[in-house]
Formats: sequence, C-alpha cells, structure tokens
Amino acid sequence: MFLERIYWEDGLRLDSDILDKSNLSVLERLSTASYLPANLNKGIVSFDLDVESLQTGLILIKDLKLYLDEKNFVFYDKSYPLSLQIMTDKLSDEIPLFLNIREKVIEKNGIKYIYNQLSLSLEHSYGFKHSIQIALFRLDRGRLVPEIYDFPLLTLNHYYLGDIFVKLNRTVSELKSFNRFVFSASRSYASILLVFLINKLERELKFAESNRANSSPKQIFDLIDDIYSLIQLNLDKVEELDSIEFDFQKPLTKLNLLADRLLTLCEYRKINNFIRFELHGKKYICESFPEEFFVATRYYLFLKRKATAPANVRFENKNALRITSISRNKNIVALSLSGVKLVDVECSMINFTTRFDNIDAIYEIQKGSEWDFILADSSAVFTAFEGSENFDFFIAFS
Repeated sequence: MFLERIYWEDGLRLDSDILDKSNLSVLERLSTASYLPANLNKGIVSFDLDVESLQTGLILIKDLKLYLDEKNFVFYDKSYPLSLQIMTDKLSDEIPLFLNIREKVIEKNGIKYIYNQLSLSLEHSYGFKHSIQIALFRLDRGRLVPEIYDFPLLTLNHYYLGDIFVKLNRTVSELKSFNRFVFSASRSYASILLVFLINKLERELKFAESNRANSSPKQIFDLIDDIYSLIQLNLDKVEELDSIEFDFQKPLTKLNLLADRLLTLCEYRKINNFIRFELHGKKYICESFPEEFFVATRYYLFLKRKATAPANVRFENKNALRITSISRNKNIVALSLSGVKLVDVECSMINFTTRFDNIDAIYEIQKGSEWDFILADSSAVFTAFEGSENFDFFIAFS
C-alpha cells in the first residue's frame, strides 16, 4: 500500500510534487547532508549569537542550522529577527532557551511554499510542531552568561567554542612548559613524542579556529586524549589511570572536562621544589640542600618580585648574578668569580612553570665545573647588587 502525505491550504490541495519543489530548505539539506552521522538523529551544524547583546539580557541569533529528531533539517534564513529579551530580574539563575518551530504555507509568485517559522522561548511550548531546548544561560549581575548545554555538535561552529578555544590554547602553553621543565627531565623518550603531539595539537587548533565549519569536536578531543594518556602512562603511579570517553550526545562537556583534567595534571606536576637565598649582610646565601636536590636533573634560578617593589621594576641584568659555592667564594685565589652560567628561558613559559605569582625571570642553570663545586659544597652564594632588594631569589629543581 502506498501512503502519501497531503496538505490543504485555503481549499487548495498541495500534493507531494508541489511540496517537494517548493520546500525552501531542499538546497540547504543537500549542502549539509553529510554532516549528520548515521548514529545520530539530531545535531547542531552551526549556532552563533551576538555575545555583546547578552550584556543587556538580549539573546540575538546570528546563525542557526541544525537537525532535529527524525533528521529534519532546520535553518534560520535571517529574513526576520530571531531574538528574545530576558528580564534581568528573573528569580531563576538558570535560563534555558527553547527553539520553537511552526510550519506555515506561504504564497510567492503564485507558488505555494512550506515554510518553517522559528521563534524562541524560555520553556517548552506545546502549540508548535517542534519545541526543543538548544542552549542554557545564567544571570550574573544583570547580564547573561552562556553555560554548557549538551546537544550533539557536528562541527566546531558554535558560540560556546570561543571560551573552550581560549582554554585549549592555554593548555598548549601549559603543555610546552610542563614538557620543558618537568616531563623531559625524567621521561626523555616520552618527551620526544609529547613534543610531536603538542605541535600537532597546536596546528589543529589554529586550523579549527579559522575553519570551524570543517572541524569536529571529536577530532580535537582525540588529540588531547592522546596527550593525556601519554602523560598518565608515564607517571609514577600507573594504577591511577583515568579514562574519559567521547560522547556524541555531550560533546562540549566531554571536551571541556578533558581539557580541565589535562590542565590539572600539568599544574600538579609543576616545579614545586625551591630553596630560597637568604640575605646575610651583603651576601645572598643558599645552603642546607635536601637529598632530592642532588638527584635532580634540571636546576633553575627563579626571581620573584616582592610585593613591596615598585610595579615598574624588572630584572634585566643576569650578569649581576655571579653564583658560586661558599668555599669558592672565600678562596678568592682559586676563584674566577664568573659564577655558574645562566641560560634564558622563553618568556612565554614563565607563567606556566610554577604556582608562584609575580615571577619576573627564570634562568636555567647550565651544569659545569662551577655547578659541581656548588653540589660538592652544598651551598650557593652571590653578592647583593643595586636593585636586588626588590626580589626574592630561589634555586628550583626537578
């Protein structure tokens, strides 16, 4: 038996041939048909809104393309404003956003068209063909703040991805610092692979930000997961492995969660072993090294600007730091006074190396004969210089 859907409008029968020819979304369906995987019956292709309007409580849709249940494709054609003004005195902190769809039949140039009329509301509306939640916000001092709302996401062309991209780019910087100062010191072979994965993630993020419609959340998730798994597998306690699986129904939550876990892992493993130089007269002295100091593989000199120092003070003269052992400092006959060699560390990594605030400079201590004397003597010393009173000095090791 053959069943045919029949529409009537003002006494005019609209048969299937007319409907197929008149549907305004046919071309749009064809251009985006490949976005929807076989295992999903709905998903957002693109969703953008005016972020600045949220400051005044106005939700203004700029772009919207999505599949609804039963794979019905819906898009906002921008022929009319699609917006909703939120009263900022609402009692509820969470504000859901629903997309309502009503089918209308319109006539243009003597031809009947089936047209999806879109509108927005704060709750489910039963008088529409479709009414589905697509976003979530919260009120913060009179302005709307986007929250994660899980809806299958087929591309990275989504307004909330702006915040996630900021976090992911920060993650790349954290990873570079983590690998440079911590991971490479104890896991040299794994560190080489980590460098490759970090560079690959950085390239993919740059491409994804400029080509959001051609990138998917799972593509970025898999790259981050490879890095997360590599670091976990090379930790001391392998039994604490934690696995996060991608969920097509919750792409934003899973991507955000994995980025947070990776950031936490890097922060937990930052350099946290420090020995402070104490001022004695005109000498800064660091001694009584712990046992861990002598088995470390990397050593650094940290300069932390004091809270009482002027805001415009910067340390720019590493040649003033002539660090030697105490015994070498006393035996001036055998001392060249050149001190250990300090190698500059890339400025972009300073903020991601330690939990300290106000770090002004970091130098890696290059091993050599002078450093051997410091290890043998279990002490380090340098002479105070002009401006040194504005800083605290530490030897860090990992």
